[in-house]
Amino acid sequence: MEILVKEKGLGEVRLMRMRTEAWTAHPGKFDRATVNHTMAANPYESLYGNQWRQVIIKTTYMMKFISVRDLVMHMTVESDEIMRGTQHGDEAMFKHDALSLMTAGKTVEWMKATIVNGRSIYSRWLLPEAGLNDEITAYGKMTTRYQGRPPGNLPRLMSLDEFANKNLMDCVNAHVSATRRMVRGPDVNTDPKFELCDTVRASRALLRYWDPAHRPDGGAPTSATTNAGHVRVWGKHLGKIRMAGGRAVGSRVGHRRAEEAMPWGGAREQGLAPYLGEGAWMHPDARLGQDLKVEHCAAMACNGTA
Repeated sequence: MEILVKEKGLGEVRLMRMRTEAWTAHPGKFDRATVNHTMAANPYESLYGNQWRQVIIKTTYMMKFISVRDLVMHMTVESDEIMRGTQHGDEAMFKHDALSLMTAGKTVEWMKATIVNGRSIYSRWLLPEAGLNDEITAYGKMTTRYQGRPPGNLPRLMSLDEFANKNLMDCVNAHVSATRRMVRGPDVNTDPKFELCDTVRASRALLRYWDPAHRPDGGAPTSATTNAGHVRVWGKHLGKIRMAGGRAVGSRVGHRRAEEAMPWGGAREQGLAPYLGEGAWMHPDARLGQDLKVEHCAAMACNGTA
């Protein structure tokens, strides 16, 4: 007992209580089997049953992350929704760079086996064709490791990363300015004021602007902006990768980077900036704020304070 008392977390009083309870125990009275869930192939499923995914998703640590399958399913469902009612309603595709979890064998198997609206998820992913990326020279050696896989972490191959995200933020910031003089409403879910002061209001401001319900010429990025991004991605940027034999060019790291890094400084060929000039479209919620702003300026001018 003297040795156990010295153990951290086990005091003498607790030890004596445990010994007293042990003296009154009878064989066969313990009706529960001790299960070591860590020894199971899936410890979480062993512990929580069929609800194990929902349980771990709600934990504080996991709330910061989402499963790559949720990401892929989101792109699949939203792509179908955007193309619904168009001449290509049954041909929606999505494009994404090579996330390691997205190109993992288990994920690819799941994408090929999962059917959504009559098509497998994998068949919707735009992947290299005509032998592009089949054989790549990396560090002086030929490899087929990247066969059938898109280039990895390269923002220039994603139209959103290229400039559309900036277009979205520019437009939302303009709406924040337009509704600055509006009084904040009591309910964040119905408040027409655009604000970025906290995560809830910032999320609502972005989602109200980035909404397919605004159709091609409304919200941000518009179809014209997205198409301009695709022109740059599929023309200028992928063209340089094709010229480099499938290796990614520019300032980046990884096995598929080009032999010669992109030079720093100096004259560069500047492409179009499709986000410039946009923003004339205004969300209906912000029109009230814009009217208040105009009325305020007119009142100041009348009072001679402008």
